[in-house]
Parts: sequence; structure tokens; C-alpha cells
Amino acid sequence: MYSDPLKPCPPSMTRYYIDSLFPLIAMLMSTLLADKLRGAVVEQMSYWLRSLPQLSQLSLWEVKLIGLTWALLLSYATLRWLMGVEIRHLICYSSLILIAEILIALKYLPNTLISRSLIYTVASLLGLAITELMRRSYIYELKAGYVSLKSGIMRKRERIIPYAKISDVVVERGPLARIFGYGSIVLLTASGLGVANEGALAMVIKGLRELGLSVGGFKSVRRVRYEPSNCLYGVRSPEKIKEFILNMITGSTNRAVEGRLLNVEGASPSESLKASNEPEEDFLREIRASMSSDRLEEQIFAKEKERDI
Repeated sequence: MYSDPLKPCPPSMTRYYIDSLFPLIAMLMSTLLADKLRGAVVEQMSYWLRSLPQLSQLSLWEVKLIGLTWALLLSYATLRWLMGVEIRHLICYSSLILIAEILIALKYLPNTLISRSLIYTVASLLGLAITELMRRSYIYELKAGYVSLKSGIMRKRERIIPYAKISDVVVERGPLARIFGYGSIVLLTASGLGVANEGALAMVIKGLRELGLSVGGFKSVRRVRYEPSNCLYGVRSPEKIKEFILNMITGSTNRAVEGRLLNVEGASPSESLKASNEPEEDFLREIRASMSSDRLEEQIFAKEKERDI
């Protein structure tokens, strides 16, 4: 058994860090793209945004930066929602944009590009701090008879997975994980732990002058879920941990079989015979149930036939 608890290593939380810092990233990207994007669509978007009362006091270049920042935020969140059914990004980024404009409208902050940049920067750093606290709250312990998954900052949560309930162990290691020497270990059980039903929403728009034709579809798939709260996420030396868990599963299975044999050997002859005949009795019981249902169906069919005659 592992004496020290396991935790996700910082490189394994890269995508969560990016999600937290994306408002700041989008603002920096819009600064780089403002001078390069001079198409009619961008200019039209800038003029349209400048027609809004709150943005009419800003220069056209500042309005273009704000519009590009909003477009990047909402596009990234919408893409995550459509591809992974994660609508929380769209809700968070939309709320951030709305809160910033409300604070400026109520004159808590001046109506400038710097005020919006300050709000986005503070929100990104706050999100980064919360993500790091979440990473530190994930604790995985390998005990003698079970695996413990702990998580939560304010509201603590613990999931106990006995080795006897584990049906398979899956290790996931991407390119970044192989470079930094970590991986995620998913413990699959018969109850569905470690897998999730996810879907992808796709829509294609074909313009036919005045008529637009939309074709969409939703496909649900069942795949292994790699999340810090449902697996041993981003742990060091995953192959060694997997081997340890497999050994514990084998030992647990052997102990269960030995205990069952001892119960049969220590029982009386009649009890031993009853225990050995339990599978056969279950099988016969299923046959009797199926035969009785077939007879019932035949009787119903005969009565319906007589009624028709």
C-alpha cells in the first residue's frame, strides 16, 4: 500500500489553467490581431458596436479591441460546448462580459478600455487561484482494501472504490504527459464509474440567397472520462501505480475465492450440497419462469383466437 497520498501534478492541469486565463489570453490576442484584421466584417462589427451608447465614447480602435476580445471568448466557449457539451465555459465568459459592462454602466469604473482590461485580468488571476486550490484538494489514497478519491475546497467529497469492484484499469498518457512523466488512471466498475455519455452537436448552414437550410444532428457516445474527481488524475509514475492496483485486485479476488471455499468446506454435507447446487437451482428457476410465461402467452393467444371465431 502507498504510504503517501497522490495528487495531480501541475502540468496535468494545463487545460484547466488555460480555461482560467483565457479572458487575459483573448485580450492579448485581440491586441495582436487588431492591426492585422482589416476586413469588411471586422470594420462593420466595430461600427456596429460603436453605435451602442456605452461604447460610443470610445475610439474605433478601442471598440475593435473590445469586439475581438468578446468574439474570441464566446467563440472558444461555444466550441467547447458544441464539441464536449461543456456549457459552463459559455456561461462563465458571458457572465464576465456582462458583469464588466454593468460595473462600468453603474459608474463604479470609468468607461475605458483599461477598466475592462483590469476586470478581465483580475477574473483570470482569480480563476487561476481557484484552479490551483482545486488541484491541491484532489487527494488519492491507495489503501489495503480500497482506493479513496477525495476532492472539494469548501464542500469535501470522498469516493471509496473497493478493489473487488474494479473490472478494468485504463491509463491515459498524452504527449505532454509522457514528457513530464505523469498520467491519468481510470478505475472502471460495473456501476459505470469512469465512463460518461457525451454528445456532439453539429450544424451546417447552406445559404440559398433568401432561403437558408440548416442541417443538424446530435450523436451520443460512451467514452472513458478523465476528470480529477473521478480518476487518479495526473499522477506521477502511472504504470507503477497501475501494477500495484492490479496486484491488489488479484489478491482481493483470491481472498474472496478462498473464503468461499472455506465456507463450503466448513459447512455440513447438506449445506455444502446446497451451496454447490445453487447455480443449478438458479438456472432451473429461470427455465421454469420462461416456460410459465410461454404458457401464459399461449393461453392469451388461444382466447383471442376463440373470440375472433
